[in-house]
Amino acid sequence: MHARRTVKALALIALLSAGCSSQPAPAEKPAEPPKPEWTADQSAQKYKDCWDQFNRKDWNTFRNCYNPAISVEAVDSGRPVATGLDAAVKDAQDFGAAFPDVMGSPQLVLASKDAVAGLSVITGTHGGPLPGPGGKPIAATNKKIGYMFGLVTDIADGAVARERQYADNTTLLAQIGAIKAPTRPVMAAGAAAPTVVVSTGSDTERANVETFRANMKAFNDRDLKTLADMNAAGGVFHDYTQPKDFDSKGNIAALNELFKGFPDAKLEATTSWGAGDYVVTEGTFSGTNKAAVPSMGIKKPTGKTGKVRFLEITKIEGGKIKEDWLVFDSLAFATQLGL
Repeated sequence: MHARRTVKALALIALLSAGCSSQPAPAEKPAEPPKPEWTADQSAQKYKDCWDQFNRKDWNTFRNCYNPAISVEAVDSGRPVATGLDAAVKDAQDFGAAFPDVMGSPQLVLASKDAVAGLSVITGTHGGPLPGPGGKPIAATNKKIGYMFGLVTDIADGAVARERQYADNTTLLAQIGAIKAPTRPVMAAGAAAPTVVVSTGSDTERANVETFRANMKAFNDRDLKTLADMNAAGGVFHDYTQPKDFDSKGNIAALNELFKGFPDAKLEATTSWGAGDYVVTEGTFSGTNKAAVPSMGIKKPTGKTGKVRFLEITKIEGGKIKEDWLVFDSLAFATQLGL
């Protein structure tokens, strides 16, 4: 009797199990489509959009320019690095408070999918306190400013993860009347729309980077002949720590004076990449002052060593330098030399 019940129970269980196994398996959730790859064109557009938001003081939208882990560095300025979203936005707001009508006018935008380098003219009126050397605020002078500003941004997940700002604080402080120095006069805003070039990884871009590296080697070798040969006819050289631009002949004369004043002058590139005819380089210049350098305001040697970081953008055509833009903080260098 019990055996019969056991057999019937086992048969029922087998039947139920067979019925369960015949049920269709639940459908799998479709895979998420891959996220489109970020492009160099998007990087360039992001750069221009963020300048527009800065100019409109649209700080809520401007926050979207930055990755939450953003770091903003005013290179060699002595100001602390602004780390984090709130600190980065406040850094921009504080400058806007010192120059309430400040505008950044992009002139040249060079973009890859991972980075953007650009040159913009900063204009405005000194209408509020500005942190000066040592952090002491400089009261409003109501004087106009207009100077070249270099900006390099690293892009991650469609937002700026790291930002380096290059500017000559000697020029800025001289323009607002805080110091006296022979600097470039107040610049106008410049072109309404920037020249935009995106990197394609072409053979031409790679060749241009190698040309720039050869030029840097000639500099470190103090080889003026090679440097002169690498300058294109009609070349223009913009050193924004100087009152005016140089032509090719003036550039070689300035280098000759520099080599006499700093016999151990050395350039080192930390990064160098191409975009069309342009090469973007961030690096350092170092040297010990052994003789007067009138063009730098050095009347007698200090015997001291200085080291500063720079942004250099070079346009190369046919293997020769057609135009060159150099931005660094001459105030930091002068301070290191004891000037």
